[in-house]
Amino acid sequence: MGREGKHKNKPDDDDLESVGHGNLPKWAGESPRAFWQAADEFERVNGSTYRELVVALPRELTPPQRQSLVEEFIREELGDRHAFHWGIHNPRAALEGGEQPHAHIMYSERILDGIERPREQFFKRYNGKSPEKGGCKKASGGKTKDENVEALLVTRERWARVQNEHLARYSHDARVDHRSLKDQGIDREPECHLGQAQVQTQSPAMERVLAARADRTLAVTIQKAIEAAQRRVDRLKALSQAFIGKMTRKAAPAPAVPLADRIDELADYLALISAERARAVEWGKRLEESLEGVPERNAKHTASLKREADQLKPPGRFATSRTRQQFEERMGALKQEIGIAEAAEQKALKSLALSREFQFKPGPHVVAAIKKDHPGLAERMLPLSGDPEMVALATQRLGERAQAGRKIDEILRNFRMHASKRAIKAHGYGDQGEQWAALPELIKKMVVDFNRLPQAQRPIEIDRIRQHMLRSPEAAKNFSEQVGRVAGNIKNELNR
Repeated sequence: MGREGKHKNKPDDDDLESVGHGNLPKWAGESPRAFWQAADEFERVNGSTYRELVVALPRELTPPQRQSLVEEFIREELGDRHAFHWGIHNPRAALEGGEQPHAHIMYSERILDGIERPREQFFKRYNGKSPEKGGCKKASGGKTKDENVEALLVTRERWARVQNEHLARYSHDARVDHRSLKDQGIDREPECHLGQAQVQTQSPAMERVLAARADRTLAVTIQKAIEAAQRRVDRLKALSQAFIGKMTRKAAPAPAVPLADRIDELADYLALISAERARAVEWGKRLEESLEGVPERNAKHTASLKREADQLKPPGRFATSRTRQQFEERMGALKQEIGIAEAAEQKALKSLALSREFQFKPGPHVVAAIKKDHPGLAERMLPLSGDPEMVALATQRLGERAQAGRKIDEILRNFRMHASKRAIKAHGYGDQGEQWAALPELIKKMVVDFNRLPQAQRPIEIDRIRQHMLRSPEAAKNFSEQVGRVAGNIKNELNR
């Protein structure tokens, strides 16, 4: 297995890929050879010295991955209960010439129970009453032939599972099935292992195997061709359906937007333009105010620096090199200051021109701002804003909104008046006051909730109520009727 002894230098035995062992008793040290020699010497004449599992390994895995697979299977199958020795061989296949990796796993049936025994005692018959006086117990002891066959089938299933886990771990699609072809529902004869002799003599068995492989290869090729053709058909169907769907969408007219919705959206757009225009004008005014007197001061400062530079004339001769250096440094500083002053002067003049542009010609800036912040809205409203009739309807809608806003503001002023009087318990607004009693329960609850808010949050709440009424005319109407009823009740009380 480990290509030791007489197999060490044979040219035909250079297929060893890796080897390992484990669970050897102390008297064997780290030498599997010593352990198996002791088994041959001291095991009973009619007893088996070892069991061996020969398992094929996937070609898809690399040598380190195959070693990891074998080691994991041994840990799961034998654990720390049996001494074992394994080797992975990878000879060339006699028929195909490709890799043929497989593993030999030798293990002792003697179960390690933690009792240290000398080599002479280790392989003796097990003593159930006094285990320390006998040898290690055998795993197959007392089992029938059928039970051993069943155990072998379970081992085959475990080996297939561990193999498939490793194939999946390294992203391979291939899988192993431990069942027979018949149990898998595959209708073909299983291949037999030929061996070197039958391959070299080209026996009838080898010819049958080659013919069966050729038939399977042809069947696989035909099946792949059918699947590829079906994929092409499916792809053409999908492209055809996508093209038909695209043409149908192009032919179908876009759903018409209701006129009222278009008027509302155009009104929003006009309101946005108005707000942006007001913002631009305000910004221009503030910029102009911040620049008041700046250009004049900059021009005056620049002129002063230039006069100083003109007056600083070099003498005919410099008394010392230090005098020349001081003159050149001062002239350089003046030129730099003049450049900075002129740049500041030009910047102030440009800013002043921009401020007046924002105040008196804000249109381009407004359009640019709306396109930047609301590109979709600007694109949709461009054709509508050129329709005089639509603009007139949208302007009318804006007027209606403004009128509704003024009414809502009046309602909210009355509401705040009630809240303020209730907060200070003004005359008639105490718990038993007539004006407070005349308020509807809805208004009372809103007043109480409003007065509980911190002062900083009350303007926010008023704005929230205002926006709600603007979005819901019905809510504004109900609120107005409640407040109006209060005003009517108070007026009747005063006229008594």
